[in-house]
Amino acid sequence: MMKAFDFLDSIRTMEIRIQIKTRQAQHLRDTMSNITAPMDKEQVSHTKNVSALQDTMAMVLDLENEIKELRSIVSKRQKEVLTILDQMNAENANILSCRFIEGKSLKELGKIIFLSRRQTERRLNDALDEFQNLLNQTIPEEA
Repeated sequence: MMKAFDFLDSIRTMEIRIQIKTRQAQHLRDTMSNITAPMDKEQVSHTKNVSALQDTMAMVLDLENEIKELRSIVSKRQKEVLTILDQMNAENANILSCRFIEGKSLKELGKIIFLSRRQTERRLNDALDEFQNLLNQTIPEEA
């Protein structure tokens, strides 16, 4: 069974992977603009970039497909998280929303709810426990 923290944090992790893959795809697109195809009809075997353009295009398409798949997974995960948050105590849902959806640090979260760092950690753990219970009910345990 997936732990509540990992479940919530997986959205951020996937979004970072999407950003990295998007940068990689852009870099490859930039590289493609610098690759030139041979101008003669006959391809000479010692030409370095005979298939470089095609290979780069294929890599860009693969990355774009991976990005699309990751975005789909992120969207599904976000819907699952929001469904669970809607079932939670409002204060706990707010704490988890601030921490995992808005990406606030513990210090920032403490300022929002007017608590010390230690109390904020306790509240966060309580919220994670409630989320875990609902997560266990929502997603059946794999045998």
